[in-house]
Amino acid sequence: MEFLQTASINARNLLPAYAQLAMLLRGSITAQQLPPGAPLPSEPELVERWSVSRETVRKAMQLLRDMGLAETRRGVGHFVARTPQIHRVRLAPGSVVAIRLVSADEQAEVGDMYMYQVTEPGKPPVAYPIARTVLEC
Repeated sequence: MEFLQTASINARNLLPAYAQLAMLLRGSITAQQLPPGAPLPSEPELVERWSVSRETVRKAMQLLRDMGLAETRRGVGHFVARTPQIHRVRLAPGSVVAIRLVSADEQAEVGDMYMYQVTEPGKPPVAYPIARTVLEC
């Protein structure tokens, strides 16, 4: 979990802290630093490491559950449910990336709550599900 040791949560980011934390944990899951069945760090560990509230950690875990990446065993902890198949998107110079909620129409098809909206210079925007996409510069 080397990645989690060097990453940080940015208070000035437009994404709420719980979404940033979920994305950091998702990164460790997709990089297979946390394989299926592995325990996720405990709530107290995450609270201390990231200087966030317990509610922030719980929302991050809920987001991971919503993505199908984590499962919670009451009284035991949170565990990696699966490693998602990842689509890698190489960003062209000058691309603009935004994060948005999925629409009701997209929800059933995408199975995710958030999408990357990538706009490359001279091209129409393209949406990618966050849980299954890694953006590369």
